[in-house]
Amino acid sequence: MSKSLVFEARSRAPIPATELFAWHAREGALARLTPPWERMELLERTGDGIHPGARVVMRMRMGPIPRRWVAEHTAYVEGSLFQDTQVSGPFSKWVHTHQIG
Repeated sequence: MSKSLVFEARSRAPIPATELFAWHAREGALARLTPPWERMELLERTGDGIHPGARVVMRMRMGPIPRRWVAEHTAYVEGSLFQDTQVSGPFSKWVHTHQIG
């Protein structure tokens, strides 16, 4: 039986929640969120931004080994929530939920 690891973090931003959500919804948010030292390359993007069904394919390095990571947006509530889930990649399971507000 495998155990799941859950990581939860909260951050405060000095802007209204509507602005923060809009920042994440704008084109290029993944690139803006990726630290410059991370070796991540966006290979493909399909779908409508952060709405369910939108998908990104990335290549990233975990140590010296390049890994392909496919994530799909699976939930969306205008102005307050979006979620992406790993379709394939380096983790046995990965669900990333952004709840704003």
